[in-house]
Amino acid sequence: MFYGGYGATLIPAFGIIDAYGGFTPEYYNALGFFVLLWGVFNLFFLIASIRLNVVYIIIFLSLELCLIFDAASQFKRADGMIELSENLSTVGGAFAFVASIFGYYTVLHYLCQESLPFTVVMGDTSRFFERRARGPSTSVKESDDLV
Repeated sequence: MFYGGYGATLIPAFGIIDAYGGFTPEYYNALGFFVLLWGVFNLFFLIASIRLNVVYIIIFLSLELCLIFDAASQFKRADGMIELSENLSTVGGAFAFVASIFGYYTVLHYLCQESLPFTVVMGDTSRFFERRARGPSTSVKESDDLV
């Protein structure tokens, strides 16, 4: 959905760029807010990934940083700071690259785990949350008293 929406802003037939009068500061601010909203949406995935494994945490954390730097890049471009905008975009791209590398690692784990002679470790974090999920433990004696 992100890439579809982002790409739609660049397709001339949709007229989004023309609606802003070309590549204007308003267009770059709107694009920055679009990316920033996806950053907020991705933050929920990052929070949810904490209970899963380390690889997912790294993917969503680096993707979050990618979106933040990309949004900052668009805002700086709207302000006319082209060189800073390009530097921020490069940093965002580096975090996107990290997310993609760990994404391929995840594919390796799920598609090739059973056919490889070694284990592809994901770094399970669920064990840190098991006790909390079960709630307070009660003994059999206490539960009999409650009935």
